[in-house]
Amino acid sequence: MVAEEARAHPARASLLSPPLWLRAAVSVLLLALLVSRLELGQVARAVAAADRPRLFVAFLLGLGTWVVATWKWQLLLSSVGVRAGYLRLVRLNLIGIFYGVFLPSQVAGQVVKGLKLAREEGEGAGVGLSVVADPLTMHYAAVLVGLMALGYVVPGSLWVMAIPAVVLMSSRMPDGDRLPTGAGLVRRAWRAAVVMTRRPGPLVAAVLLSVVFQMLSTAMHYQLALALGLPVSFRAMFYVVSLVCLAQAVPVSLGGMGVRETSLVVTMASVFHISPTRAAGVSALFVLYLWLLAGLGGLLELTGGASGAQAHGQRRDGDIKTPGGA
Repeated sequence: MVAEEARAHPARASLLSPPLWLRAAVSVLLLALLVSRLELGQVARAVAAADRPRLFVAFLLGLGTWVVATWKWQLLLSSVGVRAGYLRLVRLNLIGIFYGVFLPSQVAGQVVKGLKLAREEGEGAGVGLSVVADPLTMHYAAVLVGLMALGYVVPGSLWVMAIPAVVLMSSRMPDGDRLPTGAGLVRRAWRAAVVMTRRPGPLVAAVLLSVVFQMLSTAMHYQLALALGLPVSFRAMFYVVSLVCLAQAVPVSLGGMGVRETSLVVTMASVFHISPTRAAGVSALFVLYLWLLAGLGGLLELTGGASGAQAHGQRRDGDIKTPGGA
């Protein structure tokens, strides 16, 4: 459905995502500019000499972020009546990381995991809405955490926190019965959104879990920096990670490549008054961690994806039903 819509409205699709060649050019240009300012030999030596216990702690914190992210996705799915097992969502998240790292799009991982789950569940509208709400709650949490790190806890971040809550509590979205008869997918997606906003508990919980995700991600980057012996502040690292999270979400590069590394190095160098070469070590370690998760996701895709989906399909036919008989 999404592919057909993109083919039917190419101009609209191009507004959402620049051409592949342009995104590739942006990634190459940013990485080239970054590398030109670094002493790569010094970066490699710093990474090789990093403190192993702190790296292990950072790795555990990184895994913790995906434990929280999977829980959040499960809550979003439950809010639209889709019941999915936690371990199955872990597998789909790892597979999504694999595609997100190696496919030229910021949303490739989200799309792939959503399509796989929708095919297994037979509920495309609800799953699609959860996949859209997932990064939106994450970006909202990044703004909130960034404001708190900058000291705008009162009144700034409280206003940012209150606005969505007021909208959710006061929203009375129409049921979508007046939508055109032929708009089947749009109608189902609208009704799923109505269900999500009229029962805002899981959505509010998803936002809170996104804040926890940001805190764990910040703690991970903080441990990576300490492993390299960098003079960093935990509070300031909140601001750094939030800014990088928002920057890499802009669809101007290949899967955030170039934007993620450049924004992290430049922001850390500016905030902590260190050289870009020293800051680049944190980026290199994070990329290694990301590739490790992507490799695990690729292994699951190659060895367990099809059998897992088939087994779930057999179980779902027997006894798994969504609320309302959907």
